[in-house]
Amino acid sequence: DELIASRDDLSSKVDALTSALAEAEEAKKEVESRIEGEVAELRSSSKDAVGRAVEEAKKKAKDKLRRSIEIMEERSKAQTEVDRLASLASQADSIVLPSLPSDSSDDEEVEPKRGVALDISSLDSSDEEGERSEVDGRSSVAGKTPALTLAEIEETKNAEAEDGNQLRVELFGDQSEAEGDAGETAATEEHASIDTPAVDAATGEPIAPLFADSNLETAS
Repeated sequence: DELIASRDDLSSKVDALTSALAEAEEAKKEVESRIEGEVAELRSSSKDAVGRAVEEAKKKAKDKLRRSIEIMEERSKAQTEVDRLASLASQADSIVLPSLPSDSSDDEEVEPKRGVALDISSLDSSDEEGERSEVDGRSSVAGKTPALTLAEIEETKNAEAEDGNQLRVELFGDQSEAEGDAGETAATEEHASIDTPAVDAATGEPIAPLFADSNLETAS
């Protein structure tokens, strides 16, 4: 009986150990499965992280490379523009500009204007000279002296007076002798005024009459 009891006790213990071993195996499988899942998850996440990191690094490298290329292109364009401007400046310095021809049309326009101005000024000066040379209500002719003009006027008057006296003598005879004497007296006075030298209004100096001798011969 003791053996049977010992055997039953051992059997129960074996069953308990077997059950415990089975539970342990089951737990082990669960743990292994969980660990494998976690490992797979870690591997997946690490791959994603690594992939994201790699993509980010590639993107940064591409951006940096593109920026470097753009900077190099800008520098190349700037250098090309500088070289072009330097070449143009060198060509401009080497160009010899022809001398500009003088425009004679302007001078031709200026000369007539000057001539017109001189003509106007000469006319004004001649008018002023004519006004200043007015003597005893008689103005001298432009280009002639007052003495010459007065001599011509006096000569004409004397000739007219003599003709009038001669006509009166022929028509009225002795009746006009008195008037003839009066005419001769007036002519003598006019000759006396002619003998008096004329004075230049501009300088104040006496001017000798040019036709004084002819006046005397006509009067005689």
